[in-house]
Order: sequence, then C-alpha cells, then structure tokens
Amino acid sequence: MAEIASVPSSKPDEFRSSNWKGDQSALFATGVGTKIALDKHMQAYKRLQEQQSCIREQEYNRKKACTERADDLGRLMHNGAAESACSKLLRYEEQMMKIRDHLKELAE
Repeated sequence: MAEIASVPSSKPDEFRSSNWKGDQSALFATGVGTKIALDKHMQAYKRLQEQQSCIREQEYNRKKACTERADDLGRLMHNGAAESACSKLLRYEEQMMKIRDHLKELAE
C-alpha cells in the first residue's frame, strides 16, 4: 500500500526541493482550473435561472391576459352586450342587403 505524502513542517529544506515546488504548482494549477470550471458552471447556472425566471414571468403574463379576456367576455355575456352586438350586426347586414337590392333595381 502506498504511503500518503505529508507536508513536512520541521524540515525547511524539503520545501525548497524541486519536487515540492512541482507538486505545489500542480496543485495550484489544478485549483485554478477547478475554480475556472466552477465559475463557468455558476455562470451557466445563473443564466439558466434567469431564463427560467423569464419563462415563468411570460407564463404568468399569458395566464393573466387570458383570465382578463375571459373576465371581459364573461361580463359582456352577463350584461347581454354580446347578444345585443350580434343582433345589431344582423340588422345592419339585413339593411345592407336591402340597400344593395334597391341599388340593383335602380341600375336596371
């Protein structure tokens, strides 16, 4: 079984050895690489959260608009305004047909 290397604290010469400096720079490079990767992942996570928040807000706005339209339609139906508007439109179309027929008669 391999022995676990420990950082010597009582022998300052070992700190100056090239092996220790190489190990130290490798650990530093690994740490920096890990920090960079972690930062990139955190940025991606924040963008994802922003996108999800934006999607939730859009969905909320859509539902709110739908509810408002349904409420407006319900009020119109309740007040009889929709029925009144339809009957007015039918009367208008009948009048337009009468006028068109009259104009045809005059043209002949």
